[in-house]
Amino acid sequence: YAARGVAYMNLEQYDRAVADMQTAAEADVSILTLSVAVQGRIAGLRGEDGKAKDLFREAIGHDRSFGVPYLYRGVYFLRREEYPFALSSLKAAARLMPDNAEAHAVLADLLVNCPDKKIRDPLSALSLSSQACDNSQWQYWQDLALLADNHAALGGWDEAVTWGARALDIAPPEHQSALRNRLADYRSKADR
Repeated sequence: YAARGVAYMNLEQYDRAVADMQTAAEADVSILTLSVAVQGRIAGLRGEDGKAKDLFREAIGHDRSFGVPYLYRGVYFLRREEYPFALSSLKAAARLMPDNAEAHAVLADLLVNCPDKKIRDPLSALSLSSQACDNSQWQYWQDLALLADNHAALGGWDEAVTWGARALDIAPPEHQSALRNRLADYRSKADR
C-alpha cells in the first residue's frame, strides 16, 4: 500500500494516495512516519497549509531520524517561498539521508538559485549537486543539469559545458530544447 500510495501521489491522485498511506500505516506501524509525511505533502499541494504543517510536525515527532518528512516539509516551504524554513528542513533531510539524491539536489538548487541572496551558498551547492549526481550514479539528467548550473554560478564555464552536455545526452526530448539553450550560453561564456 505504501509504494502504491507514493505512486498515486506522484500521479496527483491524492485521494487514492491518502487512502493507501492510511491503510499502510494501519497494517504496519513502521510505515506510520512515511504515511503521515506523504499526507502532509499532499495537504501542502492542495493548499491546506495548517493541515500540512501539523502533519509534518506529527511525522517528525514519530521519528526524528527519518529524513523524508524533512524533505517534504522543505519542498513545501520552498513552494511557499519561506526560504529560511526550507533551508533548515532541507539541511536536515540531506544530513539524515546522505545517500538520497533528491535531498541533496533540492538543497543544492535552493543554495544556488534562491531569490533571497542571504541563503545562497554556491560552493556548498556545488558539493551537494555533486553528491546528488554520485547518489544517482551520474545517470539522472536533472542532477547533471543542476551540477552544470552550479559550475556556471561559480564561473566554471568549461565544467558547466561538460555536465550540461552530459545532461542533454540523456534528457527526455521535451527537456532538450531548454538544455540546449543553457548549454549554448555556457559555451559562449567558456569561449571568452
